[in-house]
Amino acid sequence: MALLRTFIRPPVFPDEDKTRTARHLNAILFMTARLLGGMFVLLVIRRYAIFEPTAFTVGALAVVMVGLLFVLKRGYVRAASYLYLAIGWLGLSVLAWSADGIRDVAFVAYFVIILAAGLLLSWREAVAFTGLSILASWVLAYGETSGILAPTLDHPYNYARDATVILVLIASLLYFIISSLQRSLTAARQGNIELAALSAQLEERVAARTTDLNLAAQIGREVAQVRDLDFLLPYTVALVCEQFDLYQVQIYLTDEPRQNLVLRASAGHAGQQLLTAGHRLPLDENSINGTAVIQKQSIIVADTRQSPLFRPHPLLPSSGCEKAAGLAGRRTRKLK
Repeated sequence: MALLRTFIRPPVFPDEDKTRTARHLNAILFMTARLLGGMFVLLVIRRYAIFEPTAFTVGALAVVMVGLLFVLKRGYVRAASYLYLAIGWLGLSVLAWSADGIRDVAFVAYFVIILAAGLLLSWREAVAFTGLSILASWVLAYGETSGILAPTLDHPYNYARDATVILVLIASLLYFIISSLQRSLTAARQGNIELAALSAQLEERVAARTTDLNLAAQIGREVAQVRDLDFLLPYTVALVCEQFDLYQVQIYLTDEPRQNLVLRASAGHAGQQLLTAGHRLPLDENSINGTAVIQKQSIIVADTRQSPLFRPHPLLPSSGCEKAAGLAGRRTRKLK
């Protein structure tokens, strides 16, 4: 049973389009093989002749459909699709030629091949098989009018039997086509929703970035008017902290031996407590602050829990991310 389920299950490939085509072809081949197999049994029971042209052709087509399933399982999806269409079209042509010609139900079944070509391959193949079917109609008509073919009207029940097979195949193909279109439409709608959400996010980011730039320009203009360092540093951190709504903003200056970073201005959570405690850090690359000053560049830590350089402080328990910028001048400063 497990082997049978594996054989029935359509193959899956990394390419989504190839997987979709394989799924459709797998269902079409199984359905065609079952319908043709059932028709073959009825023909044999009714006529007691396996090698009668119509019965033999139907049986051979059923066997070919099973063989194409093995081709499909090997991954040759397009090859199996072309073979299904070509062999199916030729088989229908043989049935029509050996039976009632252009009046035979097999001729109407060309519509199945045309639909399958559009579903499994593309509109170009559908147009090609449409042209071949039109050509076949004229060949069958010429054969009858010239006396090459001598069609005989079949029993109504036989027409009903053959028409049932053809209509089931057409209905199945239409179901596959409509389902595929609906899935594509759903995917397109979902894509539009995601695109709209992404566009809204980008607009929000642009607006936030514009606001940040305006705030930075405003802070730069106000700070440029201050000359007293003892007033400038506290004023700068307070202004940055307020305008950007930050958890903590600090400015460090190096001491004279250039061995430590001394906190000179602090705003935000526990800012005054840190200043009163005389907070300082060693000037080395064992912390975010020291590394930024030594390397004279900005360092951004998105998650302080994942950074080996982060040095937690009990007064700042909510420091989830951090940015440090080393600035070089007459005295090296660090802003975070």
